[in-house]
Order: sequence, then structure tokens, then C-alpha cells
Amino acid sequence: MIAASIKTKRGSEKSTTTTKKLLLYNDNNHCNQNRIMKKVQVLPYDPQWPHIFQTETHCIQKALSDNGMAIHHVGSTSVPGLAAKPKIDIIAVVKNGEKAIAPLEKAGYAYEGEWNIPFKLGFTKRGQNDFNLHVLEQNHPEIELIILFRDHLRKHPSARDQYAQLKADLLADESNHEKNGAMFVGYTLGKAPFIRSILHAAGYARRRFLRPTHHQEWADYYRICKTEILDPLGIAYDTNHPSITSCTAQHFILCDGITTRSIGHIDVLGQSWAALRAVATDSGFQNQGYGWEMLTLIEKWLKKQGILSLHTHSLVDAQWFYKKRGFSELPPDFSGARDTSTERADMSPCTPTDMGVDWSGLWTPSFSAPHTHLVKML
Repeated sequence: MIAASIKTKRGSEKSTTTTKKLLLYNDNNHCNQNRIMKKVQVLPYDPQWPHIFQTETHCIQKALSDNGMAIHHVGSTSVPGLAAKPKIDIIAVVKNGEKAIAPLEKAGYAYEGEWNIPFKLGFTKRGQNDFNLHVLEQNHPEIELIILFRDHLRKHPSARDQYAQLKADLLADESNHEKNGAMFVGYTLGKAPFIRSILHAAGYARRRFLRPTHHQEWADYYRICKTEILDPLGIAYDTNHPSITSCTAQHFILCDGITTRSIGHIDVLGQSWAALRAVATDSGFQNQGYGWEMLTLIEKWLKKQGILSLHTHSLVDAQWFYKKRGFSELPPDFSGARDTSTERADMSPCTPTDMGVDWSGLWTPSFSAPHTHLVKML
């Protein structure tokens, strides 16, 4: 649950567990083709917005009952004097996110999946007033981030006015009303540098597990892939390679505040299994646990999607790392990881992204060296 997010294209895979409401989203520009978009509408500040929020909190509190912990008015409609899209953004902090889905749907909210933030539950409600509800479990770092940005704009009129002018400038460019192949419209992407500058100045440094969505996040993702994996091997990096742009690919970044430390790439290749393609940590931050934490969060995320097993090809020298994490060699007769239609060829080490895990800064492509197919049941 986060406040400044926009819904992305919904993936085709769904969980096969009893919680079937968890929806996969794809973060690739390739998989977010242009479609007819409504023109972004930003209105002058309306003093009724806080009252509309306050009235809606009663509906949310009733639905969440004892599962609810706090409700916050966030986003531009929560900042007095700031022009905003006429949609009330609300954060609801809960004890258990999955248990919030059914009662909120009964209260008139449509569940939209996690949008661009792992472990967030996004809901919308449209009618006389429009709401975007972002449900996050307690201690999720995005709660602090969104409230910090909101409070900064409330306390600093000059920053609020600068943000308002930025919005007006972005809206003046017709191309910013379109996605242009990205997850977000240009209007949203264009606000990111300003938001990052506020967070940097405030010293925000919480550890964050994200999908790369904004321009700087993708730039960091591509840079780490290039410098830490392919440059040492003399391999040219193609950001449009099918292994990266595939609609089954899921990309993640691990950040300290707004600074990317590690990247991760997996493929969800069926309703029950996934392939680990790459994990890399930026130079200067290797051997500090970032790679380990990235894999821990990826495994947690996969479990939420109902994925039963995670596969990878490991070089001989890297097997100790995987086995320490609970991976084991794939038995010849193993069949529990796949749909019956999935062939072993799906895991063939044939692309530059089929590599081992970064632990010591040494990366070697499995397609050019002996490797072992490892699997971990999740």
C-alpha cells in the first residue's frame, strides 16, 4: 500500500494457492504497450478533500476491523494549497494484508494487485468521489517515505509551490499524458526527480525492495547488470534482449533510500515455478549481505504469488552459496516444479542473464562453464 503509485499492466499469471487474489504485474516497458489513456486531470486545491477523506475512513475502519492499525491521508490531496488529481490517496496500515482483501472488496473497493511496490495491496473505488487505497503491513518502508514527503510539502510552502509548478510544466507537454511504453505516464515519471531530491535532503535511508519503474531506477538496474556482470566478460549489454524484456520476466532492485545497491531478475515460467536469472550487487557494496537479502525478499515475494519452487543454474564454485540457502541438485525424475506442459529447455543456460548469484563479486556465465541445475522448494 503506497500512495503515489499508478496501476500497471496486469500479468497473466495468478496464484494457485487458496489466496487467488494475488496478481502478478510485469514491470517491463516492452510489456506495457501504449493504449488509449485519459488525459491527466489536475485541479486546484479543494478544501473538501480532507473532509471526503475523513468520511471514507469510517468505511475503511469498519471493513478492516481489528486488522486495521492506522489510516493516513496522503498524496497531493492531503497537502493544503496544492493542485492535485481529484482522487483521494489513502494509506491503510494493517496487521495482515491478505486478510484485508475480502472485507475491502465487500466495502466497494476493487483489488488491483500490488502495483509497482512488492508486498503492497492496491485498491480503487470509483463513484461520486474517487479513492486509491494503498494497504501496507506495519513497518513497510514505503509508509514512512510517503508520509515524509507529504509532511515536507505541508511544512514548506516553497517546496509545495515548486512541486505545483513542476506539475503544470509537465501537463503542458501532451506526451506526458501517455505511457509511451512505460509503466507510468510521463506526468508521473517526470515528478520522480523532485520527489527523490526531497527524500535525499531529508536523509531517508530505509532499506527498500522495489520494482524498477522510474527512469533513474532503470538506469541503475541496467548499469549494475552491465558493470558487474557483462563488462568483466567482454559481453555487450542489450537492454532489449528477449531474456530481459520477456513478459515473464520480473525485475527487482534493493535500495538504501533512493540509492540502488542490488538488482534481481527472475522469470515466472508457470503457475508453480520460477527461474532465477541474475542477482548482482553494485561495486563497493558486495560481501555486505545485499545479495543475500535480495534473494530472501525474492523468495518471500514468490511465495506470495503461490510459486512452489525456484530454479537456477549454478557454477561449481557457487554451489555452496545456493546450498546454504536451501537449494539442492535437481533429481532426474523431478516433476513437482512445473506445469506438465513445461519443458526442461526453459531452464537451458543460453543467455547472458543465466548466471550465478553475486556473493564475492565474481560472475561467470553458466552457458560457457560447467553448471548444475539447482532447485529450492519454497
